Amino acid sequence: MFIEGIILLVGLIILIKSSEMSILYSIRLAKLLEVTQMAIGFLFISIITSLPEFSIAILSSLKGEGLLSVGNLFGANIINMTLIFGIMAILVTIKTSKEDYKQLIRTIAIISAVSLAFVFLNEIGFLFGLFCITTFVLFFYSIYKNSYKLKPKKIKYEGLKTVETVKTFAYAVASIILVIISAKFVTDSAIQIASLFGIAESLIGASILAIGTTLPELSISLIAIKRKNISLAIGDLIGSLVTNLTLILGSAAIIAPIVIGPVSKFLAIFLLFTSMIFLFLTSATTYGKKQGIILIILFFGYIIALLNYQIFFI
Repeated sequence: MFIEGIILLVGLIILIKSSEMSILYSIRLAKLLEVTQMAIGFLFISIITSLPEFSIAILSSLKGEGLLSVGNLFGANIINMTLIFGIMAILVTIKTSKEDYKQLIRTIAIISAVSLAFVFLNEIGFLFGLFCITTFVLFFYSIYKNSYKLKPKKIKYEGLKTVETVKTFAYAVASIILVIISAKFVTDSAIQIASLFGIAESLIGASILAIGTTLPELSISLIAIKRKNISLAIGDLIGSLVTNLTLILGSAAIIAPIVIGPVSKFLAIFLLFTSMIFLFLTSATTYGKKQGIILIILFFGYIIALLNYQIFFI
C-alpha cells in the first residue's frame, strides 16, 4: 500500500512536469514550422498521446482479442468528449474559431460514421480497416494543408533553423513519451490501490483503466489551459478522437477480423449519443462552465450505464 502510494505520487509529479515540457516544446515547434498550435496538437501531439491505445490495439489483435481494443477505443473517445473536455470547459471559457468548429464537425462526422457502422455490422476486417486508415490520411492531409498561416520566409541562416527544428522535435517527442510512461505508472498503482480497498473490477475497468489511456491527453490539456494555449489542447483532443477510430481501429481490423458483439454495439450507440450532445454543446462560439458540467454529468451517466449493462446483460 505504502509503495503503491509513493509510485502514484512520484508518477503524478513526473506526469505534470513532463506535460509542461511537452507543451513548451510543442509551442516552439509550431513557431519554427510556422503552423497553428491547433495543427501541432492534431498532427503531432495527439498521435503520440494515442500510443497507449495503439499498443493495446496491436497486441490484442495479434492475440485474436480485438474486442478488447474496441472497448478501449470507444471508451477513450467517450471519456475524451465528456470528462476531459468537460474539465477544460469548467476551468476556462473556450472561444472556438470558425476553423476550429469546422474541424469539430468533421471529427464528429467521422466518429458518427464509424459508430453507425458498428451498430449495423457484425464483423469488421481488412476492407473496413483500409477505409478507416484512408479516412485518417485524408483528414490528416486536410489539417496539414490548411494549417500554414504564414508564408515561408527566406532566412539567411536556414540551416541553423533546420537544426533547431530537429532538436525541438526530438525534445518534444521525448517529453511526450515521458508523459505516457508516467501515465502508465500512475494507472497501474491506482488500480492496485483500488483493488486493496475492494473496489469492483468492473468499476476499475470502466473508470481507472479507461481514464488511464486518456491520462496523457488530460494532463497535456490541463497544462495547455494553464498556459492559455486553448487551440493546442483542442487540437490534441480532436486528433485523439479521430486517430482512435481511424488509424488505430483500422490497424486492428487489418491485423485480424473483429466480430462485433453486443457490448461493442452498446458502446457504439453511447458514443453516437455522446457525439450529438457534444456537437450541440460546442455549437456556440463561446462556452464554459455550464457546458462543462453537462459533459461531466454525461461521463458519470456513461459509467452508470456501463455498470448497469454489465449487471443485467452479462
